[in-house]
Amino acid sequence: MLLLSTIRYEPLTQDMIEVLNKKRIFTVLEFLRCDNNVLSQILPLTYQEINESKRFLTKTFAPEATNAFESYKTVLTKSVLILTGIKSIDDLLHGGILTGNIYEFCGLPACGKTRLCSKIINKNLLLGIGIFVLDTKQEFGALQIKNALDPSSNEDLTSALEHIFVHEITTKFQLVSSLFDIKRQIENGKKVRLIFVDSLSVLFLGSKDFVENNNILNHTANILRFLVNEYHVAVIVTNLMTQWFDDVKDSSSLRETVACGKYWYNVPDIRLKLEKLADTTTRATLLKDDHHIASQMNTCTFEFDCE
Repeated sequence: MLLLSTIRYEPLTQDMIEVLNKKRIFTVLEFLRCDNNVLSQILPLTYQEINESKRFLTKTFAPEATNAFESYKTVLTKSVLILTGIKSIDDLLHGGILTGNIYEFCGLPACGKTRLCSKIINKNLLLGIGIFVLDTKQEFGALQIKNALDPSSNEDLTSALEHIFVHEITTKFQLVSSLFDIKRQIENGKKVRLIFVDSLSVLFLGSKDFVENNNILNHTANILRFLVNEYHVAVIVTNLMTQWFDDVKDSSSLRETVACGKYWYNVPDIRLKLEKLADTTTRATLLKDDHHIASQMNTCTFEFDCE
């Protein structure tokens, strides 16, 4: 927000700006929104002078209009559809992971969330796609990635590992600082298409300071949204689901809740729930998709080892 006190416009003197501030009009936008009749009562300006002031401020500080179709074409040229390596998941997600979105893989412990992320990483590293991993559980070491890739030559392995960057984080404050570090690296020319935040809930479950937690989640959501929109990356967050009984005597009252609270619940654009059905079979259910009309296909099953 641009403060009135920072602008230089001769008809609108500093004394007038102080009067406006006392009336809780601090920004250019608040001044433009204020009714002219109200302004004429608190400022020594005529109705015409107020109109001229608003026209000047609008012309000087308003953003330039852009053509929506041209903007849409620009977004399309910068967007990438990234395959997960599991066809049934790609079909469920309308083709794969689309840059410009925040995805969440959620589920009970040991349902395959991190394993699915590893599958996506292994599928795309050899394609030269830049990947950042924020690892809260120390499960993405170079050795694990090397063993999973199993490339045909050491040259391929070296090339692949050059495209992945792992940050081990243990606190929610490191989460925010790491995201800002990623932003700086992208601004400095680092080519990145995927950002993984593995096990977001681990950073928050041990804290009972809900105000602080929500503040950190708000910062996290804002920087993630900026990254996906400004730099056309895709973000994948894994999150825990918990089960609760509203009535311990009634088994039908069981409900599942996504961790990190109601604020975070609305942040991801696409939410995919994973459930382990058997030793080798996993079910994926599309719980939320802000960009597509609900279709008949909202669930699928797959086997990691068979893909």
